Amino acid sequence: MQARHATGFANDLAKAVLLGVVYYVAAVLSLRMALVGGQVTPIWPPTGIALVGLLYFGRKVWPGVAIAAFFVNAPIGPTLFTAAGVTAGNTLAPLLAVVLLQRMGFRLELDRLRDALAIVFVGALSVTVSATGGSVSLLLSGSVLPSGFWATWFVWWTGDAMGIFLVAPFLLSLRRTGLVVGAGWLRPAEGGLLLAGVAIVAYLAFQSRLHLEYLVFPFLAWAALRFQLRGAAPAALLVSSIAIWAAVNGTGPFADGTLLERMVTLQAFNGTAAFASFVLAAVVAERMQMEGRLVESERRASIGRVAAYIAHEIRTPLTNVALLASTIARRTRDAEILTRVEKINVQRRLAAAIIDNLLALTRTEEPHAVETDLRTVLATASEEVASFVRRGVDFRKETGEIPALAMVDPLRLQQAVANLLKNALEATRKGSVSVRLEERVDEYAIVVQDTGPGIAEPLREKIFEPFFTTKGPDQGTGLGLSFAKAVVEAHHGRIELASEPGRGSTFTIVLPRGPTRA
Repeated sequence: MQARHATGFANDLAKAVLLGVVYYVAAVLSLRMALVGGQVTPIWPPTGIALVGLLYFGRKVWPGVAIAAFFVNAPIGPTLFTAAGVTAGNTLAPLLAVVLLQRMGFRLELDRLRDALAIVFVGALSVTVSATGGSVSLLLSGSVLPSGFWATWFVWWTGDAMGIFLVAPFLLSLRRTGLVVGAGWLRPAEGGLLLAGVAIVAYLAFQSRLHLEYLVFPFLAWAALRFQLRGAAPAALLVSSIAIWAAVNGTGPFADGTLLERMVTLQAFNGTAAFASFVLAAVVAERMQMEGRLVESERRASIGRVAAYIAHEIRTPLTNVALLASTIARRTRDAEILTRVEKINVQRRLAAAIIDNLLALTRTEEPHAVETDLRTVLATASEEVASFVRRGVDFRKETGEIPALAMVDPLRLQQAVANLLKNALEATRKGSVSVRLEERVDEYAIVVQDTGPGIAEPLREKIFEPFFTTKGPDQGTGLGLSFAKAVVEAHHGRIELASEPGRGSTFTIVLPRGPTRA
């Protein structure tokens, strides 16, 4: 128990240190663009970094943000009191944003319209804390005169807001593999051409005083429509970075006007570009998901009709085969005949399993969700596959001491976990297989990990397809992973796969926590 707590503390400490280091480095680089008092910049990426870090690692790592923020502000602030005030605002703003986003059911994939709107409006609200705390601290220290308070506050607010609007979505987009997806070289080439076009057009637009900023919006729309968040986030960040560089250097549309006027022009453009890009990307992603669900529903309906026909027509002959084999086995003691009878029974059971799995796969009804401790689901699934554990394979189950309550269908989820465990145990000749339960920000993760041969890259896209299997003809039906994926998606979750040939595979069932009666 103490060792487990020590390991958990060490992991949290490592995450806090990592977040703090990244925050500090980004802050030092950002201060080179400071416009007020050496501390106020037109964009403050550390706010976005802190927000994503707290969302991904959990709120326990907030001391890493606080310590890093203090080390950034202490050398440049007029007094330690001022540095402490700025640090408090810089820490509380992302913390407030995380709390609000979690209560709104925010998803890190940023693939829903509600998530795009949430990160914009929650970000705008939360950074009022950092802008107010920092501006008041500078005012009390004498670094800012009362007449310049609101200009400082606005630049501070917009800088932190841009850190969330632009940097946070970009970091979230990196959670997905690659900027572009698809076979061949056309998609990567299109992505490279897109970013090059964005950079060239943005640079020319912000070097001219003709106010041609709107020329970048077709490229932003292109990125959102073709690549969703993976394209929209880098494109918006690139455009805004060029705009900020122009504002700092006073070129193009930022050549004239006061600091406040230039910042209003800059941040109005940045906010509009970010909002339009992410909203359009989220709308396209939602539409693609709906089309995918419709195609999947139609496919399962077709398979269901075929499965029902197969079950009706084949179960009776299979039953007769079973009775005949049983009769032969009772009436003979010939070893060769008994061996052949057993082979008949193996094939009969395989055919029956195919029918059962096919029928289970085509069930389209909503799961019968009840409040369930996921530790119980993992324990039952582990017991179900205990007979598959080979000698020389270490099978471990880690569920923690605290109940993990979620609204799930325990029987169907148990079968899905058992299918993953069975596959892992059958693939692992030596080494280890483990199943563990992790608590994330607004999700539970059931992680099944093995040290088997792994899955080659070309096979990963097919691994969840019905009837696809790498096993022998007598060893599997190819429906276990399809069934598991269908069950998890019926719970509004997802299955993630990470594998490296020769080093094993990791399947992760991610389930939303959702409200429970507890």
